[in-house]
Amino acid sequence: MRRRFLDLRFRAERAGFTPPDGDLAGTMVQIDRSPFDIPERFKGDDAIAKRASKALEQLEALGGPTAKQDWERVAKANRGVKTALSKIDTDRAIALVRHAYLLTMVNAFVLLDYPWHDVPDDATFRALMP
Repeated sequence: MRRRFLDLRFRAERAGFTPPDGDLAGTMVQIDRSPFDIPERFKGDDAIAKRASKALEQLEALGGPTAKQDWERVAKANRGVKTALSKIDTDRAIALVRHAYLLTMVNAFVLLDYPWHDVPDDATFRALMP
């Protein structure tokens, strides 16, 4: 219920409604989704739709002609990772972190007009692992 309420508040904020208890701009990031999900929902010529189109171009440039299928496969694999506090294989951890990074960036770019940044490669994420 809390996640749905937050999502509703985020949508209301984007629509120009300010709740009585103050602004709350944001976006939801769910690891079971492909980075293509949010940008594919917006068509037209308003600012969000233009950013969505740009995000799709960037995602395709990043992953080539199979980018959408590749990210759907990553999302499916990451969806099955247990959230218990146990050791996660390094390669799976890299896939999770890279996926979360890209999802967050795409959602923030499309919905909140944040800047687009290059996505670090696996080696960069691997260097962050203990």
